[in-house]
Amino acid sequence: MLNGPLNGPRIAVSISLINEISPVVANILRDLGALNASVVQVEKSLGRWGKQAELGALVIGGALAKVASAGSEILHQQQMMAIAGLQ
Repeated sequence: MLNGPLNGPRIAVSISLINEISPVVANILRDLGALNASVVQVEKSLGRWGKQAELGALVIGGALAKVASAGSEILHQQQMMAIAGLQ
């Protein structure tokens, strides 16, 4: 198939097309590489946010537990006062 009289120009056209497309492909690959670097940075940032959110939830959870405990103590005192007839 490659030995025909028209294969020379066909090969030349193919090489020419490949050489014209090569810079375009190189630009696309460069842009994709930059995009990948940006995605990695975003993932790292989200990972840090997740750790901070976990810490915040622990702090809020601890505070709510203290509030609930204090509320329970107030109710107990009110019940004791009611039993003693001080209300």
